[in-house]
Amino acid sequence: MRNLLVEMKKDSKARESGGVLVSELRAADRPALPARNAFGFRKVFVLFIAAALVCGVGCQTDIPPSDEDVTSAPVEAFGPTSMRINPVFTQIKNWSSGQKPDGIEIVLEFQDRFHDPTKAIGRAVFELYAFRQTAPNQKGDRLSNPWIGSLMNIPDQEAHWDRTSRAYTFQLVDPKVSVTQNYVLTASFEQQGGGRFFDQIVLQGKKARLNKLKLRGKAHT
Repeated sequence: MRNLLVEMKKDSKARESGGVLVSELRAADRPALPARNAFGFRKVFVLFIAAALVCGVGCQTDIPPSDEDVTSAPVEAFGPTSMRINPVFTQIKNWSSGQKPDGIEIVLEFQDRFHDPTKAIGRAVFELYAFRQTAPNQKGDRLSNPWIGSLMNIPDQEAHWDRTSRAYTFQLVDPKVSVTQNYVLTASFEQQGGGRFFDQIVLQGKKARLNKLKLRGKAHT
C-alpha cells in the first residue's frame, strides 16, 4: 500500500514537471510478448483435418449390403419362399366316427430362405383330379369343386397351424373318395401382398401301395 502511494505521488510530481510517469516506465520495462504465428496455426489445423479424413476413410469397414443381407429387410427374410404338399402325412382319412373316409387331410408346408419351417398369409386352393397311369400328363378330369383354405387372419392361423409338424393341416371333405384309388392332388397358394406357390402330388390308395410292396418282395426273393 505504501509503495502504491509513493508511486502515485511520484506520478503527480512528474505530471507537474512534464516528466515520464512511473507506471509508463514499468510498462516499458516489461518484456514484449511474441506475436502469434497465424500461418503456423492454420498449417496445424489443416494437417489435423487431413488426418481425420484419412482415418475416417481407412479405418471404417463399411460393407455394402448384398442380397444375402437379412438386416436390411428382417421381415421379408423370414417370409415363405417355397411350399410343398407333404407326401407322407397327406392321406385319405376318416376323422369322424363313421366307417367310410370323410375326405382328404392335406398337410401344407412353407419354408423361408433358410429352409426352415415358417408361416404364410394368404389363400390356398386345393383341387382333386383323376389319376391316369399311362398318360404323359397324369392329371385327368377334375373330380370335385375346389376347396378354399384361408390363412388371412389369426383365427384361420390358429385353426390350421400344427405346432408339432410346424405346418398347416386342412381337411378336404369329400365322402366320394376311395382308399383304393389313386388321385392327383394340387395346391396353389396366393400370398397376401403378391407371390404365388404351386405343388401337386400323386395321392396313392391302399391298393397301389400293396402292389408296390408285393413287387418289392418279389425283387428281394
